[in-house]
Amino acid sequence: MLILPPPGVAPEVLFRRFVVPKPRLRLDFRFKSFQHPALWVEALTTTEIVAAIEGCSESEALVNIIPRSLTAGGEFVFGDVDELLDLPDPEVDALIIGFGKAFREICPISYQSDWHEWLSELKKGAQHHTNERATVLLGQCYEAATFGNRVRILDRPDRYFGVQMHRLTDGQMMAYRAARALHEDRMRSSE
Repeated sequence: MLILPPPGVAPEVLFRRFVVPKPRLRLDFRFKSFQHPALWVEALTTTEIVAAIEGCSESEALVNIIPRSLTAGGEFVFGDVDELLDLPDPEVDALIIGFGKAFREICPISYQSDWHEWLSELKKGAQHHTNERATVLLGQCYEAATFGNRVRILDRPDRYFGVQMHRLTDGQMMAYRAARALHEDRMRSSE
């Protein structure tokens, strides 16, 4: 089953989550075993996710992702999986459940997500008046290269996000596709 956009999240909020250099989502969870600042689930690239879960069973996947994604005060909470598993089992189990929900919201993975549904929701969000500036700026991130009498459009979302293309998350690329589609629609309607 493909992952759909999170229900109950307004499209404009969903879009805004992905138009930042490092998408992240606040995790409503408190460790009982130690004090910490607010927890954040940071989005990872597909390459980072695959590297974390390679050779793991499905039940081990999130446990291997948590140390690479969960931050507090700008620092990773756990140095490695062993450090995470040193916590009491009930706390680990509760963390996996909360983290898993937040991770699916902030880190849609292209090969596991319903791209059409995500794109539809993100386009709605991009059209919201609170996202107009981001939509315009992001939608204009491309180059037109000419080859003889042909013009080819080269996507350049890296310019908006300020990171190299391979560092973009799938969520950022989905937001870019939504903004580009709206930009193209506006260009056609102004002709």
